[in-house]
Amino acid sequence: MSQFREVLKNRNFFLLWLGQIISEFGERMTQMALIGLIYSKNPYSAVALAKLIMFIIIPVFLIGPVAGAYVDRWDRRYTMIVSDLLRSLFVFLIPLSLVLFNKNLLPVYILVFLVFSTTRFFLPSKMAMIPDLVSGKDLLIANSLISTTRMIATVVGLGLAGVLVSIAGPTGGFYINSATFLVSAVALFFISVKGRIHIKEDLVETGHAIEEALVKPNILGQIKEGMKFLMKDKNVRFSLESLFLVMACLGAMSVVTIVFVQECFGSATKEIGFFGMLIGLGLFLGSIGYGRLGHNISKRKMMFISFIASGISIALFIIIASQTHIVSLTGIFAVLLGLSASPIIISSNTLIHEAIPQDLRGRVFSSVELVIHLAFLFCMFLAVQTADLIGRSGVLMGSAGILVFFGFIGLIREQLCKK
Repeated sequence: MSQFREVLKNRNFFLLWLGQIISEFGERMTQMALIGLIYSKNPYSAVALAKLIMFIIIPVFLIGPVAGAYVDRWDRRYTMIVSDLLRSLFVFLIPLSLVLFNKNLLPVYILVFLVFSTTRFFLPSKMAMIPDLVSGKDLLIANSLISTTRMIATVVGLGLAGVLVSIAGPTGGFYINSATFLVSAVALFFISVKGRIHIKEDLVETGHAIEEALVKPNILGQIKEGMKFLMKDKNVRFSLESLFLVMACLGAMSVVTIVFVQECFGSATKEIGFFGMLIGLGLFLGSIGYGRLGHNISKRKMMFISFIASGISIALFIIIASQTHIVSLTGIFAVLLGLSASPIIISSNTLIHEAIPQDLRGRVFSSVELVIHLAFLFCMFLAVQTADLIGRSGVLMGSAGILVFFGFIGLIREQLCKK
């Protein structure tokens, strides 16, 4: 834990880390609120959930590539602050839109689209700024801590949100999330990459960057440059392939798993929130363990082992849930899934950070987001259709098998390369 404490003594990184814990907690509230909202309109409908997720994912393709190019030209800290303020406003308007438009869901879909369009500017800014806040030797630890940001939020947020939305309805979750984005913006305001706050100078510099971007746009060329780098570097390409597989399986399992859990346990959000909390707990513990011990094993080898363990955990989760309907017993395998999966994300982000130059980070991370979310969206709709033919359990077990197969093949290839 001493390594974590040393990195958290870095004031700027600590502010980024703390702000994300708070805003990610609120975001989990919104996720549960949206699931509860869709369930109240269309119970056990995978198609309705897929439609909602479509509005969450589409900004990755429409906004993400452009956002990454501008992130590399704008002040990243101010980009994140403005993004948080806009997200706070859009989330606040979701419950109001239900009242004003007589519970028509179209305005909700539009606001969800706007929230996640703004997130496309926030995420590459955050990932691109991390190496500016910590030294190279601390990157693995920093990425582990950033990963725990999501995990802590998931552990607390999903568990509470599932119960809250089940009891009080979706509205409270939206308002809590709106407030957390504001708190995150305040924390980000006090970060200074240069070691002290230069509010006036940074605003002038950002204004010049925006003016240049608007007057002399070369966005398509910069997007192409980011995609080209993904294919050129061996470690970045391997990380992209791994993340592609993870997101493809997540897409296939996303709405199918939600409906599967709702049918197995008979509630809209309560068990979903509980299992999400347990997966988050596993991810959190796995992030801590891997952050401390990750330097002792090859990142590639650890990722292949994690693929195998994740696939086995998913298969056991499905079998226990469908056969026993016992929440506590099923929850054990949710924790194991989180433990197994955490090294994949941490290692992938670290390999990319180690390989890409500073002035390409925004474009590269936006390009990564575009590719992996394309896999997510395609496999999500494919799974919804396939579930009608082979059943929800069949889709989930198939995804688990693919992860195990990829992990074993990767380990064999690594062993052969050593010889």
